Amino acid sequence: MLLFVVGTGSRDCFITQKSCNDALWHAFTCSALATQDKFAQKEHFTSKGIPGAPYMKTDTVEELLAAGKKMGYPMMLKARGNSYDGKGNYVVKTAADADIAFKTLSATSDRGCYAEGWAEFTMELAVMVVRGVNDEV
Repeated sequence: MLLFVVGTGSRDCFITQKSCNDALWHAFTCSALATQDKFAQKEHFTSKGIPGAPYMKTDTVEELLAAGKKMGYPMMLKARGNSYDGKGNYVVKTAADADIAFKTLSATSDRGCYAEGWAEFTMELAVMVVRGVNDEV
């Protein structure tokens, strides 16, 4: 049996378990909530000193334009919710793109949006950590 934890949950956050074939799946409220809100993830990483691209909460087109003035263009507008694997991202190349970018992502995100400064990178890494029901990794 394997215990699957998304994020940084603890047994105090336990909400449900599901049996799937021979595996026992556990879900933790705090872990699930943290991974469902991309802005909350950025805030968490920043609070732990993990470096990343600059970012700003953008609840309005005006805030998105302010983010563009502060961080420059191009930048990424990202949906806080209902986003994964590139879904929920919009490249804002200039201030002229702000309105359509905001309308597009606001229509799909259940938590609003945030802007992130443009970051050059060569690859993206994803990590999954699992442990057994007896805490073996």
